[in-house]
Amino acid sequence: MSETAIQQVGLLLTDSEKGVLAKFAEKIATQIRESERNVLNTVITRQAQHATGLYRGKTFEEALSVKLCQVSAATGSHVDRVSAQLGVKRTRKGDHVVTLDPAQAGGETLRIVVEEKSRAEGGQRFSFEAIKRECEAARVNREAQAAVFVAESRETLPDGVGFGQVGRCDFFVEFDPAVGDDAALVAALYLARAAAIQTGQGLRAWTC
Repeated sequence: MSETAIQQVGLLLTDSEKGVLAKFAEKIATQIRESERNVLNTVITRQAQHATGLYRGKTFEEALSVKLCQVSAATGSHVDRVSAQLGVKRTRKGDHVVTLDPAQAGGETLRIVVEEKSRAEGGQRFSFEAIKRECEAARVNREAQAAVFVAESRETLPDGVGFGQVGRCDFFVEFDPAVGDDAALVAALYLARAAAIQTGQGLRAWTC
């Protein structure tokens, strides 16, 4: 074995913190720590995305369904999740139907349709006109007298506003399940309920 080789082996076997093996071990340990950190960050990010409903699908819809049932129970209204069912126009426009208590609706069967969107296509905001079209299509398809368009983030709503009205019986609102604040949603449903009842009264007056 040459003198150079002997020296290299000595460097590898040295117990000194400056030895080659020690440096190699430290390098491997650093890589492992960085790998663990990256894995942990990925898991945390995925959990955060799931918790805030950023994934498209049923998470946002199910959370909203629970909230609609809670809010409607206070007024005796009944909520049906109909997103998988075809309406009278043979489309699936309108994800939930809130049927008002007939005793509070003059004995009539009055409905509020809820159309929900977790995000806009292409990451763009919905315009006032687009929301109006969605509400009108949902109302006709579900034979409802009023509509509420619910978005998961105000960033997808016109001008970044979390609440608004696009027609006499049509409203839009933000509801973020991760936050859970339902004040704006309650207000939108209350106004839609009043509009539905007013519409029902107008129809009765017209038919009398």
